[in-house]
Amino acid sequence: MPRIAMTTGPRSAGKTTFCKTFMTVRHDVLFVHHDGSPEKEAAVWDTIAGSMTRHGKGVRIVLDHPNTPHERKTIVARLHSLGAHDVEAWHFITPQCTAIRWLKELRQRRIEAATDPRDRRWLELMERHVLEEQHRSYVLFRSHPIAMDEGFTRIYSIDPRTPPDLRVLLR
Repeated sequence: MPRIAMTTGPRSAGKTTFCKTFMTVRHDVLFVHHDGSPEKEAAVWDTIAGSMTRHGKGVRIVLDHPNTPHERKTIVARLHSLGAHDVEAWHFITPQCTAIRWLKELRQRRIEAATDPRDRRWLELMERHVLEEQHRSYVLFRSHPIAMDEGFTRIYSIDPRTPPDLRVLLR
């Protein structure tokens, strides 16, 4: 049976970084990353459906897809409709203070890499907006805890500061 792990958690919780590390350990798993842009949505689902068709029951996929608590159930239902009935959640429980520190470090690297002073100024001006969005994301995830009735077969709570044994995920 196809096995899919879906990341869930607030912005800047380390989901994508964790998945990239996971992929260095598990070369038998397809990593599908979606940045949230609507124009890439169809390509993400085509990739998943195509992989399940080509590789059949043995396929293992990590879906790193931005999702709110309200979207989780819909995404899992869509995965089930494609034939993936074993969907585990990798729920990131990174403390907000750590996520804010990581976000600020990332933003600072982007500002320093900007060659055009106008781009640099724009990134600096956006800083407050980005931090406010990150805070809203944490509030939303805290107010809607993840649950098995969303269609998951398993839920793993992951704190990327102390990651679990990567070999046990998606066995």
